[in-house]
Amino acid sequence: CLTYEEYLIDSLQQALAVFETVEEVQDYSINFYEGNDAIELIETSQFSFSENLSVNFDFNYTSSENYQILIAYSDWGELSIANSQFFVEIAPNDNQLNYIHEYGDGNNEHIEFQYQFEESEWYSVNITRDINIKEVRLYIEGNLEETYNYGNNPTGGSSAKLEFGNQNNSQCGNGGCDYDGKIDNIIIFDRLTSQEEIQSFLSCPPNGSEEGLVGYWNFNEGSGDTVYDISGNGNHGVIIGAEFSEDVPESQTGCTDVNALNFVAEALCDNGSCVYGN
Repeated sequence: CLTYEEYLIDSLQQALAVFETVEEVQDYSINFYEGNDAIELIETSQFSFSENLSVNFDFNYTSSENYQILIAYSDWGELSIANSQFFVEIAPNDNQLNYIHEYGDGNNEHIEFQYQFEESEWYSVNITRDINIKEVRLYIEGNLEETYNYGNNPTGGSSAKLEFGNQNNSQCGNGGCDYDGKIDNIIIFDRLTSQEEIQSFLSCPPNGSEEGLVGYWNFNEGSGDTVYDISGNGNHGVIIGAEFSEDVPESQTGCTDVNALNFVAEALCDNGSCVYGN
């Protein structure tokens, strides 16, 4: 026999019990440390990034005395001539990004962006390359910050390798080109993306049907030694030394259904995480 107050408490506990089964979807990034940490993509020699290009990523770094490679499609190996169709790096003891591509005989187009990044802060970055007008653009948080023209378009064969957090580069020396920081939400197109598209990715990532989408890696596996390309193109990668991290950029995705138990009023884009009671 229950008192009315006990009955209310018991009923409330039963009603709230269903919420205990709702687990928040955990986001992850990849954390690279100075060493030989890297993510190497499997079977990427079919890529050709010598045309128009758009590279989107979130990053959070720590300064280093060495060059830090964030994303690279290149093959130096034992070749005397570099074969790099693009890479993005941070110079030693610097807080700026560099964009580089080779155009044969070891010559390269080297662009030093002037935007000043703060250590241990998350930034959303997009770099586009238009080979028709020979122009590289830098977007930060969806805003166009810098525009540069260059002289020669990239060249190179098909033996290059796509890597995150490092580079197959014999020119880096003993210090390597290891990235010391976190990276998330890498999105690569083999075409130009408009500013409207770039801004849309801040709230809603690609769904895989976008034209020219090469790959999208959000690193939300959380464990294991494989990162999956969720664009549907199957460009998966192998983790070498790097680790998953729960330190991630602010997200605008979540459950947008008001009838779900885990509805997120602030979410601008549904991420498929909605959970419903019986």
